[in-house]
Amino acid sequence: MEKPSSIMDDLRKFWLAIAVLFLCLSGLVAAAWLLYGASDTDKIEAAKTIFNALLPLIGAWVGSILAYYFGAKQAEEAKKAHDKALDLMEKRAEESQALLQRTLTIIEGWQVQQKAGK
Repeated sequence: MEKPSSIMDDLRKFWLAIAVLFLCLSGLVAAAWLLYGASDTDKIEAAKTIFNALLPLIGAWVGSILAYYFGAKQAEEAKKAHDKALDLMEKRAEESQALLQRTLTIIEGWQVQQKAGK
């Protein structure tokens, strides 16, 4: 079961995407309305100008929405993977430290035996 905050985040993202889509469509309708009354030669130039102005804007909006949708999820997954790797490294470091202590104890015992045997 998803957490309520996760559901609210998904709902917020959905409405944000709907709002951006509405703005994009509104811009296209406004551009079409402006071109409706123009002469044929003016329509072509106006269409080029509007297209050149709106295309980067719509692309930026869509890119922002996609980054917002997928960026948060990827960041959370990356954080989980980082935390898991960090925990594993700490565990390995503790195991290595314990192995080193045992090795040193064995070496010290061997050195004591060598000195006692002389």
